[in-house]
Amino acid sequence: MHSTTPLVIGIPGPELDQSTRSLIERVRPIGYVLFSRNIKSAEQTRALTDELRGLSWEEPIIAIDQEGGRVTRTKEIGAIPPSARELSESTVKGCIPYAGFLTADMLSLLGINLNFAPVMDLDHHPDKKNALNDRCWGSTPSEVIDRAGMFSRPHAKYKVQVCGKHFPGSGLAQSDPHFDLPVVDISLEDLYEADLQPFVAMLPDLGMVMSGHLLFPQITQDLPASLSPQLIQGLLRNRLAYEGLAITDDLNMQAITSRYGLANAARMAIEAGNDLAMVCHSFDEFEAVAEELSKISPNATIDSERRLKKFQKKLKAPPAWSPKRWQKVNEDIFKLRVDVLGEDGARAPMADGTSPVESY
Repeated sequence: MHSTTPLVIGIPGPELDQSTRSLIERVRPIGYVLFSRNIKSAEQTRALTDELRGLSWEEPIIAIDQEGGRVTRTKEIGAIPPSARELSESTVKGCIPYAGFLTADMLSLLGINLNFAPVMDLDHHPDKKNALNDRCWGSTPSEVIDRAGMFSRPHAKYKVQVCGKHFPGSGLAQSDPHFDLPVVDISLEDLYEADLQPFVAMLPDLGMVMSGHLLFPQITQDLPASLSPQLIQGLLRNRLAYEGLAITDDLNMQAITSRYGLANAARMAIEAGNDLAMVCHSFDEFEAVAEELSKISPNATIDSERRLKKFQKKLKAPPAWSPKRWQKVNEDIFKLRVDVLGEDGARAPMADGTSPVESY
């Protein structure tokens, strides 16, 4: 039985060369996250996910950010679902659950078993460059709970897991953690009043939660939420009694690396109560990260191993590849896009975003 490392990693390109295969053998990650750099055609993407499964000792997590709108990693090979904001503003009945249904159908065909969605942050600052533009389901807890739930639940039909993000709520951030660490100066009581409410309501139905990179100085002093024992072990685990998996947002973001260093941050994240650390881009540092994580006492990760085993039982092999089904789901997504945005809006080029999250 090969031991694995509590890491979800990015991979360099659309195919695995021998050096990447060897790196995977040495690092032994729990899973992988795909980006646009990995996706050149539907058939190639499915071949890549099949190969990643073949290299793994058990069914791996194969994840992607497929929210719709600008955060659509498959935009070069298929139709683009409307964004959370576009769906929320639409008068088309049933468009939100239908978007979730089609998204999961597309991902399952590509061999992807985890969608890093829904975003559960409240849209407090729609005009700020805080990486959340167009990605939020509303500005009130009830809007987010209703709409994020409608989008995520249909994923279950295709055995695609979902991950709510960004715990404990990043909507008050006024800057982008890809560039710097946002600071939100509110109390835990204030957090409970609004931003935490979608998580409180939806945690029982979420197999995974992503912790965000933002600082709450009144709650965590000088640690970002993703590295904070008070927020992960104390709030998420103890007070909210969450028994699903907790994963960090990408630790490659400047909010983290500029302050803590990558390997050190990964160890801090696991020690804070996260089950998995995510490192998406620094391929030459993966082994150093794995080495740092190996220093954590096995006694400290017993609960994490139990949660991981429970989650992995939910991961199923993908359906057989079908070009006909791929064509059909893309036709249906584009039709939904037309219904929501109109013919001209559906075909209009997408405006450039302000955050790397939209271009990875």
